[in-house]
Amino acid sequence: MSPSMAWLMLVIAGALDVGWAISMKYAEGYTRIGWSIASLVLLAAFVFLRGAP
Repeated sequence: MSPSMAWLMLVIAGALDVGWAISMKYAEGYTRIGWSIASLVLLAAFVFLRGAP
């Protein structure tokens, strides 16, 4: 992977992490289904990008 692609993935993962934290706030302890699903999707995408080789 090129260094520029690695940096791009890192920046996107950082943005996903921020989005996940915000969605967790609005999920209110996973009691609001839409925000809960968004939270889980953002977390999965963040973990995938962070761990990608």
